[in-house]
Amino acid sequence: MPEEPSRAIRLYGTEEPLPERRVLRAGPLECTLEAGNLRWIRLGGVEAIRSLAYIVRDRNWGTYNPEIRDLRVEERADGFTVRYEATARDAAQAYRYRARIEGRADGSLLFEGEGEALTDFVTNRTGFVVLHPVGVSGRPLTVEHTDGRVVESRFPELVDPLCPFQDIRALTHEVLPGVRLRCLMEGGSEPFLRFWRELVYVLGELRELCGRRLVISLLNCLRCRLANRDLRQRLR
Repeated sequence: MPEEPSRAIRLYGTEEPLPERRVLRAGPLECTLEAGNLRWIRLGGVEAIRSLAYIVRDRNWGTYNPEIRDLRVEERADGFTVRYEATARDAAQAYRYRARIEGRADGSLLFEGEGEALTDFVTNRTGFVVLHPVGVSGRPLTVEHTDGRVVESRFPELVDPLCPFQDIRALTHEVLPGVRLRCLMEGGSEPFLRFWRELVYVLGELRELCGRRLVISLLNCLRCRLANRDLRQRLR
């Protein structure tokens, strides 16, 4: 008989140990720091964002497991700040970036990433990936475009082979009655919403465009900001 897979294989598909996790809090906001990225961002105990991550992928869509160094986590009574440097590399290319994450007492969250290609760097995606929880399916959504247009729409209910929204500056949805979360992207190029509820912000000042590949050779900076109006008063 074939050997039964281990619990780790059944749950995660790998025997590699899980990265260390650390719960961080800022006012009504709670999230989990894992491998330099954030998971399970909650407001008032309700999941608002499933994941907020700075992702580097290679020419074949493989996701790098970056080497993180100089990780500093400062926790305060009114919030937290995380800083680190990381390098994504293989035998052919390397990309280095610096990240800063700040959670504030009003429930807002700032994630900044600034990167530099140490060699010509071919990537199918480098930048922020924001995953919304499945519970937003079909719910109202406000889309702000980079040209200033604001469109009232809804998250897709079913899998859509096309990107339902493109040229996005910000997405806003209601987390709790009267509490709306605004996910704002600043800098870099244009984000788009993929059919699996993934808000993708692609980093890169492009020197060459080859199919769906990006070749990055210049310094770039991106920011992702989550903000809530009058959050503390509404959650009291």
